[in-house]
Amino acid sequence: MIVTFYSFKGGTGRTMALANIAILLARTGARVLAVDFDLEAPGLWRFFRHLERDLGNRHGLLDLLVAQSENRSETLADWHQYVIPVTFDGGTVSLITSGRSDDGYPARVLGFDWQKFFRDSDGGSFIEHLRAEWVGQYDFTLIDSRTGITDTGGVCTIALPDLIVPVFAANHQNIEGILEVLKRAQEGRQHLAYDRSPALVLPVLSRFDSRTEHESANEWLDLVAERFSNFYADWLPGSIAPRKILERTKLPYVGFYSFGEKLPVMDPGITDPESLGYALNSVARLIESHLGSAAALAAGAGTSMPDRSAGGLVPVLSMPSAAGRTAAAIMGGVPPQNPNFTGRERMLQELRMMLRQAGRPAALPHTLQGLGGVGKSQIAAEYARRFQSDYEIIWWIPSDYEISIRRAFLSLARRLGLPESEDVMYTVETVLDQLRVGRPSPDWLLIYDGAGEPGALRKYLPSGSGQVLITSRNQSWINHSTVIEVDVFTADESAAFLARRWVGIGHEDAAALAERLGHLPLALEQAVAVHTETGMPLAEYFRLLEASPGRVLDEGETGDYQQSVAQTWRLA
Repeated sequence: MIVTFYSFKGGTGRTMALANIAILLARTGARVLAVDFDLEAPGLWRFFRHLERDLGNRHGLLDLLVAQSENRSETLADWHQYVIPVTFDGGTVSLITSGRSDDGYPARVLGFDWQKFFRDSDGGSFIEHLRAEWVGQYDFTLIDSRTGITDTGGVCTIALPDLIVPVFAANHQNIEGILEVLKRAQEGRQHLAYDRSPALVLPVLSRFDSRTEHESANEWLDLVAERFSNFYADWLPGSIAPRKILERTKLPYVGFYSFGEKLPVMDPGITDPESLGYALNSVARLIESHLGSAAALAAGAGTSMPDRSAGGLVPVLSMPSAAGRTAAAIMGGVPPQNPNFTGRERMLQELRMMLRQAGRPAALPHTLQGLGGVGKSQIAAEYARRFQSDYEIIWWIPSDYEISIRRAFLSLARRLGLPESEDVMYTVETVLDQLRVGRPSPDWLLIYDGAGEPGALRKYLPSGSGQVLITSRNQSWINHSTVIEVDVFTADESAAFLARRWVGIGHEDAAALAERLGHLPLALEQAVAVHTETGMPLAEYFRLLEASPGRVLDEGETGDYQQSVAQTWRLA
């Protein structure tokens, strides 16, 4: 996930927020890259200078861009050379500074021409290459963007991010400026040469003093919540007011941090609810969960952030309410977490919003429908794992055969402590009755994976206040459920997947392979498996694919998919 921290005006604490959140994310064990794109006013490195020596004299992003602009070979400039590991007690942050902060730096910045870079050096493709590489090799890439409306800011808000975090003070010039930039960014993403969904937006109100001016503070919170309501609606459950999240994520004004570059999440820490570190931890939790922990955060609930430096969890608050769950109490059959899951961020957020429906019962089941191999089951499993705090019960039901459905219900009956009958359907109906009345909880999710005809599944579908998610190739579900079409990867997602899985593959080779395999996730997974098992070079793989596609597409052990591409296509 690439996250751009943006501010329209200076002095909002944007860089400070990024540096501290990078520390918090790295403490969870996540792979974190922080990149200083504020070339005209750099300073990200200063927050880490007590952790790593001589950061100001290291080559950085500007040097990388210049190297690429002067590059006349087919090989792209290697960004890895500019990464500096910053290690601290509990984790490591990979850092790319803006560049060497010497007397010649201003001249080098002024001498770099973005327009010429894009026109003469295919800069757009290089930026896209960086994006794909960073998505593939890091869990979170945090971009410190230039302020105002600039070429650099455009790269950071249009080309790169999955999520934009605008950091702003409570005044009209900040708010109006941010809204205009966000509008331009979303419009600009529609005209990119690469597929890019609208970015999600997490507004962060900074340097906010609510301790003395209570009346003014409330007025500004209402104003900001209203002005940014459309952006909250893209990911915030309808039952949660934007102001509630705004209150949890606002960064309080603390005079001490107006001086120097400090890391309050390290000292004094994140446990004091009145502290800046605590507020930064709330923002970090949202980012770490891909905005999936909003309900728990809104409730002021027990969301703990894994902290390896403390040897355990850093407690924030503990609250036994439903909104404060961090995991489903009863979960069964859900496939293990897929560490190679790539992309699909917008679909996951939309699916969550559709299923939750402001806390009301879903009128119809929801079906992830698409051809074999597009990743329907992977999306369903990722949804269940990522948003398990929304539910008390999550149960995975293999639905390709009726006997599999019945076995899954028998297992669920045992987990619920329900009596079993020799009549299997009686036990199934008992489970369905309990779910319908909300026992032991109204917050349940049943996932029917690989369903066939709707008529064959109908008697196994519960009613009530929970949710039903189906995965199926069968197009008949369009008449019996709310259908969400699942297509192949976008070019961006394919590039990110291959960058993560195929060590050393270049951007152009990855694009060619993805295009040849139609961006089908299963086909890409199988190609990676063949390469991993045999060491087969890409050129040889292309040759065999051309000569004997059926044979090649049957090769390769794919742990995340049950069938080969050839088998899938034969069944399609």
